[in-house]
Amino acid sequence: MLATNGQTLVNNLYLDLAPLFGGMLGAFNPYVMGGIGLAVHTLHASETLFPPQPVTLYYPAGQNAAFAWQLGAGVQWQVGNSLIFDLGYNYLDAGSARSGGGNTNCTVAPGPFIILCIPPGDGARLRVPVRTHRVMLSVIIPLDGLVGR
Repeated sequence: MLATNGQTLVNNLYLDLAPLFGGMLGAFNPYVMGGIGLAVHTLHASETLFPPQPVTLYYPAGQNAAFAWQLGAGVQWQVGNSLIFDLGYNYLDAGSARSGGGNTNCTVAPGPFIILCIPPGDGARLRVPVRTHRVMLSVIIPLDGLVGR
């Protein structure tokens, strides 16, 4: 069982590509984006080995900070002055979540075999990469399109 939660703060930079096409795209505006930032992870984990007769390792909970970065691309479609649809893709690499470095415990389920349960030792850590792929569809209502009505 693996339970992790975290927060990510990323500062992004967007580049609108429509001006590079000299207005030939009409109401469509493609863009690319990238960003860097910080992720903070909390990890609670146990790992089960030997499915016929489970041996479960329990790792201490851990919290760590990691470098985060993301890349993305998308296209916006402007419908009139007061509505924009945005379809985008985003990849986020938020580093790795790590378990704590204290004592690691293990248990053996009852079964037909005699299994000696030796934990990996003090300081054994579990490392889990945190990566996401997102496809987003957004509706944007520009406030300047609504002012003066």
